[in-house]
Amino acid sequence: MTIRTTSLPELLLAALDDELLVLLACRAAERLVLGAPSAGAGGGPTSDLARATRLAMLIEGSSGLGEGGPLWIDPDACSLAADPDLKAAVQARLARAEAAADDLVAENCAALERVAQALFAARSLGRTEITALVGRDAADGELPGKAPAPA
Repeated sequence: MTIRTTSLPELLLAALDDELLVLLACRAAERLVLGAPSAGAGGGPTSDLARATRLAMLIEGSSGLGEGGPLWIDPDACSLAADPDLKAAVQARLARAEAAADDLVAENCAALERVAQALFAARSLGRTEITALVGRDAADGELPGKAPAPA
């Protein structure tokens, strides 16, 4: 499970989209390595897929940042099953994030392999070890293969 310390409502749309990419990166890695995502990439309400879906719903339905423009729908009173337009917007945003995650993972396949081998050998890795395996981008807090956000 992915853990973040930043409060998501305070972020800009680009940062929220990056968070979606992070949440869907495990599914992308599974598709790359296994040929398809496993049930572990989805599942319960605390899964990365569930969290990504809730975040996409927040973007599209209650943050005013979605494709529909300025809009607020009470997330506690709305169900994706009951609102086909919102469901379509959420699915489209998730599909775009998933495609970006696929590209990012594919671009960084060698680093993914190094981290996987090290994890298999050591069972856990700290930030220093991961940074050394992935490269300089991780030390800067940027996603590998992604251009830094403008200052």
